[in-house]
Amino acid sequence: MAKTKADKRLADGEQVVHDLHQHWVKLVGPAVLLVLTVGLGGFLAALAAQQWLQLVIGLAVLVVVLFWVLRPFLRWYTTTYTLTDRRLLIRSGVLSKSGHDLPLRRVTDVAFRHSLWQRMYGAGTLILESAGEQGQVVLTAVPSVQDVYRDLYEILDPDTDSVDKPHPRRRRQPKIEPR
Repeated sequence: MAKTKADKRLADGEQVVHDLHQHWVKLVGPAVLLVLTVGLGGFLAALAAQQWLQLVIGLAVLVVVLFWVLRPFLRWYTTTYTLTDRRLLIRSGVLSKSGHDLPLRRVTDVAFRHSLWQRMYGAGTLILESAGEQGQVVLTAVPSVQDVYRDLYEILDPDTDSVDKPHPRRRRQPKIEPR
């Protein structure tokens, strides 16, 4: 089986629980802008009688597509959240890369929130408090944020299903993807 990008960053015995990009809804605005820009640019270029005006319109379309369509897509594509059974890995950046690894043993509190709109498309914000200099880590546009929250909680508190600590309902085991 081929190794994924996340697998190459794992320590021996570490297993991926979730390997995510931000929710695809982050691309809706740029996709709509792409369709409108190309459509309007093509229409205006067809109406333009002079070649230099067509060139100016084409360059304007190119600038809009590069800065307001391609750049958000690349930012979405290169931003990843990888939750393993030991840590949370956050990677982002197109030309200059940045990364943040948060050992789960340092997490002191986990919360999530999602608005009505976010609930409709199935995403939300995950907030992790950690003991250390960084303090709070906020992950935005997390797909299936409640599932990630539940699995993270089960990793942090493996005794949630024990007889000593009864819970109102049984929680499922986090899905750990084979390497």
